[in-house]
Amino acid sequence: MENSAKPTGPIIECFYTNYRNLTEFRRIQIVNFYTSIPGSKDHPKYHPNDYHFFKCLDVERGEYRDFALSGVAGWRQLTDEEAKKPLTKKKRPGK
Repeated sequence: MENSAKPTGPIIECFYTNYRNLTEFRRIQIVNFYTSIPGSKDHPKYHPNDYHFFKCLDVERGEYRDFALSGVAGWRQLTDEEAKKPLTKKKRPGK
């Protein structure tokens, strides 16, 4: 999926489990939502069995990434003040 679109919305903090089963808080700005069929040419390689995704800017890493919607346990929009502060809690306790 092409990265020509830029995020215009608010910064969102989400609790996300990636393809390696690592769960942590992430700060993102969503570019768009999309559906992909497993096995298709543009399907994200790290999510072979997922269908619903969002392309976003990972604010902390400064990179565009595809997040599987199934990996999101919760999210909230940050205020401007909250978005300026660094993430302090990276991983779920005990993980």
